Amino acid sequence: MTLTCQRGLTTVNNACHDADNQHSIGIIGGGMSGVAAAEKLISGLLQGGKSPEVHLFDRGRVVGGRCSSRHVDVDGYHIEFNHGCQIICPRTDAFLQHVDQVWRRELGLVRQCPQVIQLDSFGKKLHPASSQMNGVENFMGHGRGRDVFVGTPNMNAIVSGVAHQCQSRYPGFSINANTAVTDIRWVGTASWKVTYGGGECKYLTHLVVADAAAVDLVQHPDTPAAVRDGFKAVTSVEYEPVFAFVAATQGSSSITFTNAILDHQNTTETTPLTPFSMISRQQQLASYDTWVALTTQRKAREILQRWPMRTATGTVIPQEGEYRKKVAEYLAPDFKQALQYLEGRKECQEIDQPMVLWTFSHRWGRAFPTRDTVLSTPSIYMEEYGIGACGDAFHSPPASPLESAWLSGRHLGNQILKQFLSKHQHYANFCHQVWRRELGLVRQCPQVIQLDSFGRQLHPASSQMNGVENFMGHGRGRDVFVGTPNMNAIVSGVARQLGAPIIHVSTFSTTALESTDGISDGAFSMSTAVIQENDGGEAVSP
Repeated sequence: MTLTCQRGLTTVNNACHDADNQHSIGIIGGGMSGVAAAEKLISGLLQGGKSPEVHLFDRGRVVGGRCSSRHVDVDGYHIEFNHGCQIICPRTDAFLQHVDQVWRRELGLVRQCPQVIQLDSFGKKLHPASSQMNGVENFMGHGRGRDVFVGTPNMNAIVSGVAHQCQSRYPGFSINANTAVTDIRWVGTASWKVTYGGGECKYLTHLVVADAAAVDLVQHPDTPAAVRDGFKAVTSVEYEPVFAFVAATQGSSSITFTNAILDHQNTTETTPLTPFSMISRQQQLASYDTWVALTTQRKAREILQRWPMRTATGTVIPQEGEYRKKVAEYLAPDFKQALQYLEGRKECQEIDQPMVLWTFSHRWGRAFPTRDTVLSTPSIYMEEYGIGACGDAFHSPPASPLESAWLSGRHLGNQILKQFLSKHQHYANFCHQVWRRELGLVRQCPQVIQLDSFGRQLHPASSQMNGVENFMGHGRGRDVFVGTPNMNAIVSGVARQLGAPIIHVSTFSTTALESTDGISDGAFSMSTAVIQENDGGEAVSP
């Protein structure tokens, strides 16, 4: 039998057990909704004085979801681009206030972006640029709003910046990027077993599912029927695809805007100007410009007919170099033509077309939910099992899908937070009101110190601790109680109060604790000393 320990996990014959699973929260999906849930949870836990572990898992190379950015060096050119969300235009007051006050003023993760124009699909300028739009353009976060924001230095900085801010504020928060969750199992006793990576796992008491692909993992035969039924609505949501086309062009364009939104909803003519819904200038340098163009859903479906996203058996075909190259070559002529129209040149002549130095494409298979299948609730949560779902499947009118994802994550985080804090607060209130005031079974015990295993005093005494000290009832809290006249008086006193027959009671007398140097307990100024185990070295006390 082999026994190995990894980051607090003990593995015996491939069976996993988390030593500190008394209270722990897992978030699957590090996009906008998952990080919004983490942000809400951690703010509330800090205010409530609680410190369960919170683990974020994301299968992407970095957290961010559709707020994705890349950096590449090609033939001496350093190319930076956002190949997902391009801008954020809040529609609700709550989101606008958070973006402006927290992300812009406090964290410096966004800046205002006024250089946005809106065109119809034939190049005619529409006013205002922030008018109501539907469909794929909402994938980029744009919609009816008063202000337009962009991430700084890029769009990924928003989500990753918020995640790392949570980590700096809350040591118990871990970010596990490039980590795919492969299995989710209900193991009873308020615990979910989440397997990830190369077979590692954690046991979690609360679970946030913020990844559309991970929702399918919940539909396991071992999952309680109530949970499976609750998640059926999420699995029924259908999504539209989007392709991002990225190009670096030689020279500097005369275009003055940063983002052009092409409205295909109000088109009356039969042949539109371009199959793109938005074209953004990412870099404007002396020798080259970098562009990102996002397709319409119709064009994306056309591409998937040529190069499918899945095999006949349903397996996802990965986006590797050859796949990206084919799609980029297919979209390049449309992009060149679109740039000419945006520069005001209506005649498409080959000699006037920009020289493309480099191209790239990215497929978003689940870019945004269809109108007919999207859920109208902000999130779902099954309190009895401590599991819920949030993200793109949920829509909160009048918010755009990106904004809805943020609202969805916040809503689910708040649901878990209320349940979590109410349980702890109820226990604290019960100790105060019933056991202390009404029955007189406990008294407050302020004389508690905390030492490491070398005798050094730690502050505060009520800080988070793991392992055997929790067996004794100690943990992070504002008050410490002790039974009066002894600890057995609590349970036996409650039993007598209820009128329950007591079959057998054993009474033990205690003797004075004596230290190794012969000093009796009367010389100590504390009533309890909690010994915290050190990570290394020989301890004074076992």
